[in-house]
Amino acid sequence: MKEFGILLLFSCIFGACLSASAPLIGGEGTADPEEEGVKAAAAFAVEELNARSNSLFRTILSDVTHVTRQTVAGIRYKMAIVISQSSCKNSKKNRGKTVKDCPLKNGKSNECSVVVLDQSWMTPRFTLVEYNCQPISAKENQLNDAVMNRTPKKALLGADDHDVGNYGTFVAFKEKHGKVYADRLEEQRRFAIFRENMIKARRIQEKEQGDATYGASPFADLTAEEFRKNYLSPVWNVTHDPFLKPASIPIETPPDAFDWRDYDAVTPVKNQ
Repeated sequence: MKEFGILLLFSCIFGACLSASAPLIGGEGTADPEEEGVKAAAAFAVEELNARSNSLFRTILSDVTHVTRQTVAGIRYKMAIVISQSSCKNSKKNRGKTVKDCPLKNGKSNECSVVVLDQSWMTPRFTLVEYNCQPISAKENQLNDAVMNRTPKKALLGADDHDVGNYGTFVAFKEKHGKVYADRLEEQRRFAIFRENMIKARRIQEKEQGDATYGASPFADLTAEEFRKNYLSPVWNVTHDPFLKPASIPIETPPDAFDWRDYDAVTPVKNQ
């Protein structure tokens, strides 16, 4: 116990003090993109990518879509980030500028997987351990620019394979249906569910032999179990009830036609 106390004190002194909810030392767990340490690490990664780029224009951090944190000799962040080309030159005087100062240029975004080591007792504090960036499709770039620059543009929900569950379509889905989540972690969870549902919708669409269209309904951020629990009727109890009397069925010739709408027995079409 004494040794654990010394280790915990050492960790707190050097900026890696663990909370009750944090993963054990060496363990990897999900982190909130809104945490100050995560934001600082993400900002550092973007600056490093700009420094290593030969592009004429500076890239800006558009979004942090997923983060994990591992306590090692410091804190090791693994992040999925979206960076977009801005209208500012990639020069030292523009270092640290955000989209407020440097509006995005259309059609130039990359999705990057980065690993950043945070050692608060070192100078410099952060190290970019590894990174890999891939261009994002043109349609998603348009959606990303629309969100970051606050320029309303029409998003294509499920239009083709490039739009299957990407973050741009999720943003458009949220805006269309007024979706607001409790915190960033919940939003990440809903995004993952949305992406899975859109992939399923695409697979069903590919097998469709009629003219049905499958895409993002207002329920696209729910699991099948959540939808069943909140929106479907409960399972009926079909066991025999001795207190129910048998129906009296008249022995008559049925009419040639019968419309239940004339008897107010048909409800409007429900959202299914």
